[in-house]
Amino acid sequence: MDAKDSSEYLEAYSGGRLVAVAALFIVLDLLFVALREVARYLTKATWGWDDYFLVPALVTNLGVCIHGIVMVHVAGVGYHLEAVLMRHPEQLVAWAKSVLALEMMYLPAVALPKLSILSLYFRIFPQKLFRSLTLVVVSIVVLNWLAFIFASVFECSPIAYQWDKSIVGGRCFNVLLYYRMVNVPNIVTDVAILVLPMPMVWRLQTSRSRKAGLTICFLAGS
Repeated sequence: MDAKDSSEYLEAYSGGRLVAVAALFIVLDLLFVALREVARYLTKATWGWDDYFLVPALVTNLGVCIHGIVMVHVAGVGYHLEAVLMRHPEQLVAWAKSVLALEMMYLPAVALPKLSILSLYFRIFPQKLFRSLTLVVVSIVVLNWLAFIFASVFECSPIAYQWDKSIVGGRCFNVLLYYRMVNVPNIVTDVAILVLPMPMVWRLQTSRSRKAGLTICFLAGS
């Protein structure tokens, strides 16, 4: 008997873990943004571009988490494909549409927090070279966001072929390769955001312990 036909395989379910993780990140996102705003209120700091980027960043990240929870309930996420095909094949259409919607939210959910951090760098560090390098990273983040939004929308032609494979003449590009490639510029910009402020921090005229503390703060924030 094929292992994929066994009752144990078909009953396997991990949707509860996805719901728990998504719910945890909803709480953490709201908590950290609330703490930031409390600190801003106590210090009477004015709003900057980092704050303006943070608001849609929070909304899109909450959207990703909520959408993941919804997918568990309406799209069969958490069960093996064979189980969904056997019991609720209509959920595959909901799953394909949900994946497209998730991509539309995921890409800004990744880009907007980075733009918020990079905007903060602009406020803290006035050095011309540093600002030029920061602008390069900003450009990469924005162009990557726009390019992969376009690729996500048109990964299948026509678009409806993503969830309706009965359309004659429909085709998709290599989706697996696309999912792998989308992470490459994200990783590059992640590393750049981590590394950018380090030379500036370690040139400060202060103690090593304070430099180490600032380094940890920037690494945690990034």
